[in-house]
Amino acid sequence: MITQGKLGKLKMIRADFGSLKDPDPANRFFSKELGGGALLDIGTYALSFVQYFLSRPATELNYVISKFQTGGDETWSIHVKNDEDEIGNVHLTFRAKLPKQGIIAGEKGYITVDNYPRANTAILVYPNGEKETIVAGKTEQAMVYEIQGVEKAIASQNYALGSIETPLTSSR
Repeated sequence: MITQGKLGKLKMIRADFGSLKDPDPANRFFSKELGGGALLDIGTYALSFVQYFLSRPATELNYVISKFQTGGDETWSIHVKNDEDEIGNVHLTFRAKLPKQGIIAGEKGYITVDNYPRANTAILVYPNGEKETIVAGKTEQAMVYEIQGVEKAIASQNYALGSIETPLTSSR
């Protein structure tokens, strides 16, 4: 839909992910030694969402971070921009509940993907308020798609985002 121009020129991609974790310093989510931190845990999903929809790689990066008492990262606001003037925003936190929501916005409309790490539907909204539902994949297969993506990237030695072919349907 994006390559067909349904959204027009892309302007902004946003991904939010908040997971309220128990603030126990021994919890692996906050332990640097155990590979914890919001960026490595939930940030991979949000950053992958933004990166996937940007038409070109980011050339600018800015961020604000808040750390937990252990020194592990607990909250991020990350902003990227590419040479096409597309802006990506990512908001992550282990200390507040946020919706897992991604938005791809262009000059002719926007797509909202709720629960994007496991979504199988999205809503395309046009400026006049008309909506179109997009259906792809199966929520219960989400981890399988992740594994297939990793296998494909390793096999092709392309360690950037792999894509999984899924049949798409849409309805108004």
